[in-house]
Amino acid sequence: RGGVGIIGTKFKGANSRLACLNVVEVGDQIVIATANGVVVRQQVSAISAQGRMATGVRIQQLAEDDSVVSVSPIIEPESATDDDDEGDIPESAESSDSSEDTDATEAGEEKAEDKGGKGGKGKKGKKGKAAESDDSDESGEDEE
Repeated sequence: RGGVGIIGTKFKGANSRLACLNVVEVGDQIVIATANGVVVRQQVSAISAQGRMATGVRIQQLAEDDSVVSVSPIIEPESATDDDDEGDIPESAESSDSSEDTDATEAGEEKAEDKGGKGGKGKKGKKGKAAESDDSDESGEDEE
């Protein structure tokens, strides 16, 4: 009605300008970069929501000779969060678990060999048999 448009934001002074406008969600983050090289990363949820007639909120204090040159949203891809929710174990984690099991089994066999002693008087079973075979090797060395 009149063709003048809608006021998107109210500026504080005549020299104020809009640096950037992005649509973001509450869970997103933004990165603000200045001309002097200062970069600030901020959670969107930490910024209070304002009406369109408000003058906004201050996120970063600028030096007199500095200005905002870029504002970019950081939006996490949904596919990355979907993979985490399923509870799948990465292949690298599975392989590292199996190597720990192997080390534990080998350590258990060494303990069984120590308990077996000479003459094969150790416990029966795989561990006892391993101790007996080691004892026979030792007796073979004595004959030489």
